[in-house]
Amino acid sequence: MAFRGALVRVLLLLFVPTSGCAGSSAGGTSGPGAPVDPRPAEPHWEPLFSPPPDVFILVRPQAVLTDAAYGPVVRGALALARGKSHLVASVGPAEVLEGAEEVLVGARDRGDPADVDVVVVVRGVPADLDPARLSDEAGHPLWVVGPSRPSVDVTELWRAAGAASSAGDGTATTEDTEASLFELPGRTWVLAAGASRARARDLLSRATRATRSVEGEDEAALALVRVRGPSLVRRVRALRPPSLLSPVGRALDALTLSLARGDGSLRATLSYSDTAAVAPAESTVKDALRAFAVSTSPPGERDGGERDDRGGADAGGGGGVAKAPVSAWLEGATVASSPCCVLVTVAAPKP
Repeated sequence: MAFRGALVRVLLLLFVPTSGCAGSSAGGTSGPGAPVDPRPAEPHWEPLFSPPPDVFILVRPQAVLTDAAYGPVVRGALALARGKSHLVASVGPAEVLEGAEEVLVGARDRGDPADVDVVVVVRGVPADLDPARLSDEAGHPLWVVGPSRPSVDVTELWRAAGAASSAGDGTATTEDTEASLFELPGRTWVLAAGASRARARDLLSRATRATRSVEGEDEAALALVRVRGPSLVRRVRALRPPSLLSPVGRALDALTLSLARGDGSLRATLSYSDTAAVAPAESTVKDALRAFAVSTSPPGERDGGERDDRGGADAGGGGGVAKAPVSAWLEGATVASSPCCVLVTVAAPKP
C-alpha cells in the first residue's frame, strides 16, 4: 500500500516546544536566589514523536547484535549482505544503522496516501561517521549541506538527489529534495520527510533544558512496533465486521509487537479503550491461533493426528506425523488478559 511504501522509501533514504517562560516548570523559577539548572539548553528531537504517531518503530541494533537468540542470525545476515552487495560493503547507510545504539521511526497517516509524515531518529551514531561523507556504491554523496542551519548546534543536510543545482562547493542551493538529515549534538541524527521536515526544522531550532520522553519506548525490548488501533483497523479489513476477527478490532487502542531481551520471545499486546472489548478479543485471538496452527500442520495431523497413508514415521522415530515448525511454534503461544489488554507471548523460534 502507498503508506507502507512511503515509509520504506524514507528508511531507504538513510539506509539511506519553546523553552519554558519565567516561572514555568520547564525553566524553573526566576528572580534572585532561584536555582540554576546545570543542564545546557539544547535542541530536543523527542517532540517529533508527540502526539504519538500512527506507527512507531524502535530498534536497538547493538543490543540485537549481541543478543544470544538473534545476534548470530543478524551477524550472519550482515556478513552475507556485505559479500553480495557493493552498497552494503561501502561506507554508508548500512554502517550507520549497524553501528547505532537506537533507531526510532514515526509515521503519521494523514488519510491521503500521498501525504505521509515520517521521521527517523538514529541515536549513538558511530563517532567517526560524517553524514556529508556518506556515499552510494558509485561514490556519489548521499547528502549535501543545506544553505542554512536550524541553530548553531544543528546542521541540516539535504538529500543529494534533489540538489542538482548545487553551488558546486558541496552546498545545496534549492529545496527540491526528498528529505533532510539533521545532525544534532550527542551523535544523534534526525531524518525527516514529508510534513515532518518543516516541523523538525522548527523544533530543532529551539533549545530547552526540559526533560523529554517518547511514549511507547520499552527498555526491555530489543525492538518493537506500535500501531495505533484506529489506523490499523481502518486499513485492515479483517479487523472490521462482518469478519470473524472483528472482535479484535473493536475499541482497539494500540497493537504493540516487541522482541524481549534475553529469551528472544515475541510479545503482542493489544490494548483497548473499552474494558468490555477485552474478553471477546481474547477469545477470538485464542481461536485464531488454534485455527492457524491447524492450517500449518501436516494433512495427517489436521485429521486428528492419525498416521498418514504412507505409514511414514515422524522425525523422532515415532509413528505419528511430524509437526510443521510453524504449527509447533504457535502451539507454544500463551494468551493472557488484564482489564485493559490482551497479551500474546510466543517463544523465540528454535533454529
